[in-house]
This record gives sequence, C-alpha cells and structure tokens, in this order.
Amino acid sequence: MRAFYDVVVVGAGSAGAASARALARGGWSVLLIDKRAAGEAGARWVNAVPRWMFERADVAPPSGDEERSHGGRYVLCEPSGAHRVVVSRCPTTFFDMRSLVARLQSDAVAAGAELEGGCVVDAVVFSPGRQTLRLRGREGLVTVDCRLVVDASGFGGAVRSRVPVLAAACDPIADKDLCLAAQEVRSIADVDGARSFLRREGLQSGEQLAYVGVAGGYSTRLMQVDLERGEVDILGGAIKGVGSGLQLVKDVVDAHPWIGARLFGGSSVIPLRRPYDLLGVAGVALVGDAASMVFPAHGSGVGAGLVAARMLADVVAEVGDPGSADVARRYGRVFHREIGALFVAYDAFRRASQLLQADDITELVRAGFMNEASTHDALAQRMPRFSAASSKALAQAALRAPGLAKTMGPTVARMLASWAVSRAHPATRRRGALVGRGLDHLIGAR
Repeated sequence: MRAFYDVVVVGAGSAGAASARALARGGWSVLLIDKRAAGEAGARWVNAVPRWMFERADVAPPSGDEERSHGGRYVLCEPSGAHRVVVSRCPTTFFDMRSLVARLQSDAVAAGAELEGGCVVDAVVFSPGRQTLRLRGREGLVTVDCRLVVDASGFGGAVRSRVPVLAAACDPIADKDLCLAAQEVRSIADVDGARSFLRREGLQSGEQLAYVGVAGGYSTRLMQVDLERGEVDILGGAIKGVGSGLQLVKDVVDAHPWIGARLFGGSSVIPLRRPYDLLGVAGVALVGDAASMVFPAHGSGVGAGLVAARMLADVVAEVGDPGSADVARRYGRVFHREIGALFVAYDAFRRASQLLQADDITELVRAGFMNEASTHDALAQRMPRFSAASSKALAQAALRAPGLAKTMGPTVARMLASWAVSRAHPATRRRGALVGRGLDHLIGAR
C-alpha cells in the first residue's frame, strides 16, 4: 500500500468493486479493501438484475457461464397456489454473483486500482480535504490518507458509523425493515422426480416459480429447475422475527426428495427501508447496502449498487475533486431523483404488503390487483405503468374485492405522491432532512 490514494473503497463486493472500477477508469488512484480474502468478497449466490441497470452502470451484462437464465417465464403464486400471475418474459437476468464480483474486481485492477483482502478499518480521522484511515491487515496496522472514502461495506456501514454526521442522519434499521434472505444452488439427485415436479407445476426447464406470502406478508420462496445443468436454484426471504430465508430454503429441500446436495449459496441480512437521505459528506460517499440502496418490493440491491457506482464516478469527474462537498451533494441529488424516488415509492407498497395476511395475498392475485403488468414492472424495478388497460384492470379488481381496494387504493396514492416528492430531492442537508421526515410519514414509516 502507498501512503496516499485519491480514493479508498471499503468493501470489495459488487457495489464496492464497481465503484473502484469506475473511479480507476476515470484516472484516480484507488485502493479497494475487504475484510475477506479478495476471492471471497461479495455475495456467493445467484441473483437477478434488470438488463437496463447493467446498461446504466456501464457494466456488460452477464453472459456465458456467468449467466444462469434470461427472459424466460416467471410464475408468481399466492400462498395456496390456486391463483397465479404469469409474466411471459421475465425482465431480469439471473446470474452467478461470484463470477460478477470477480469480473468487477479484475476490471478494477486492470484499470489501476489496488486490491487488498483481509483488511479492515480500525479507525478513521476526518479533516477537510484529507481523510486518514488506520487499516488492520495481514501485516498489522497501516495508515493511509485519501481524499474520498467510499463505504461499500454493507448495511452495517463500517465507515458510515464512524462519521458523526452520517451516523446521526442514518438511523439504525429496525427488525421490521430487515429481510433474512438465503439462496442455494443444489444438484438434481433424481431427474425423473424433477421432471415430474415441472409437469405438475406446468413449467419448462429454466422457468422461475415464486410463492409469495408463505411466511408473513413480505416473504418469497422461489425455485428454478434447470435440467440441462442438472441444478435447482432455491431462494427464500422473510422479515426478521417473522420468518427466515434459511428456513424457507430448508422447507423446499425437505419437501422435494429429488433435490440433491448443496453446491454453493449463502445468506444475508438485507435492509429494506428507503435509501438514506444523506448519501455522503465531504470526503465520504455511501453506496450499496451501506446506503440502504435496496429495491424494497423484493429486496434486490445489486443493480442499484452498480448504478450508484457509475453515478458517483461521473460526479467526481465533473467536479474534479473526489473529496469535495459538492461531490456528496450532486451524487445524492442524482441518485435520489433517478433511483431513490422509485425505491421510496415501492417502500410504501412494501410496508403495506407486510401487514397483509395469507388470505389477503390470495385475494390480491385472485382479484387481479397483482397482474402481469404490475409484476413485470416490479421485477424490472420500474414505476407501475398506469395505462388505460392497466387502469381498467385495477378498476375491475376493485369491484371484485372492494374491501381490499380500501387498502390498495391509498397505497397506490402514497406510492405516486412519495415518488413525486422524492424526485424533487433537495440539495441542502437541512431541507433534505425535512423532506425525509415528510416522506417517512407519507409511506407509513412513522
């Protein structure tokens, strides 16, 4: 390690590696560190990201062995399985996170970044124009100065928690806003049994089957059977204190004896609350889970982390000084207006969905409140399209289930109102805090 870098990125997962890659390609000297060995950083499971997010982040979408599937049918079921929503062409790419993180790290190093595994932040001293980090690594304590620290360490915020202004502005996340997620890839031990399962469910190899509401209003259990690979992908997620992804994955394995040995996978605690209002101060920027950049409707944050990394690098290039307070202001404004507003809107929906019982979710699907268009938009991480056809479908759903319409109508109104407010995200810290408190009331967080 050198004594000085323009940028130190803490966390070498997808968001951190993408940040180091984008900043190093911009000509800045970058140090990328992670508490784990470089080859073990980041998520170790299969994830899904809409294609547009790769394009916006200037990251080539997964292909070859890195890609698991793209564009097939996505079938969503309510808890009983009697009613379904079929998305004819899923807008997301399913891919191996291990390969993506390795590619982003390799690109960062090729662009000139230095990568150091087994290294943690021991202390941080902040001063105008220069930040000093004391790092504990394989060779003991090392002191490094830089102009900008990027916290991509996860929702715990290894750097964020050491910056008084950020620690005060970024509230601890309550259990009701945390998702316990797990994903495993397992072998198919009995091919005939897997084929029988696909026939019973009316699926083809490689298509996704998701059950929602199986462990509380906000919960998901997803399976994807790939006969060519001889593998099955299993995902589970539920609110902390209500259920757990690990248990949901175990339930799937126990219920299907044709599923074989675990090949790889992992689990994590995912923050679901809307992104923090303050995404940085002079000399510090937050990306990924450290900033709560997670799409609340289904808990995916990889795409947002990639896009935020691109946004940060673009702002740094425009300002010309990574440590400038102007970088923090512009970065926060760009992110909130383009993506943060979307996430705020869907946080309103997520909070309402957590209160629903299994019968309510069944009625949502049966009546048509959840349909192909709305499910496609949520998977694509886009605002719902309220076209003439979709508005007519919602009106018909309201006639079928007037009781549920009394819940869903105000929820949709809160989504639209909070989206509009957040898109006008103010540039100053004081006004940002005021708008943030208003948004919390609007989406039901307070």
